[in-house]
Amino acid sequence: MSSSQGKKQGQSPSYHVLLESPKPRLQSPYPTSLHEADGGESTLSLLIIGYLIVASLIAGGIVPLVIAGKVKVSTLRILSLFLGLFAITHGLYHLAAIQRLGFLADVVFEPVSVTLLFFFGLYYSRKAVP
Repeated sequence: MSSSQGKKQGQSPSYHVLLESPKPRLQSPYPTSLHEADGGESTLSLLIIGYLIVASLIAGGIVPLVIAGKVKVSTLRILSLFLGLFAITHGLYHLAAIQRLGFLADVVFEPVSVTLLFFFGLYYSRKAVP
């Protein structure tokens, strides 16, 4: 496309190039395969640590959910629900990142977990603190 054609259509000459450029991929801190070296660290140990993070977040999120089911005080129940749901969705975020599902991790689970954490803090600041 020549610059005179771009000006006739109301577009800059670089606009056409921008449309054809590939979209950047979302980067994951986790390796893509067992053979990928990252700064000399063992890739297998990075994957194991990643799965341990997922397991601990999900297991740690189940505890507040169980507490929320048994507690009679509504303020404590809601706080426990927010905390437990945050931990589980953040664990799912890490699991999706390990599995290289960047869209699911960065567009679905990350905003949901941040929103839950925000509402946990907001509710805590309004109701739990005198």
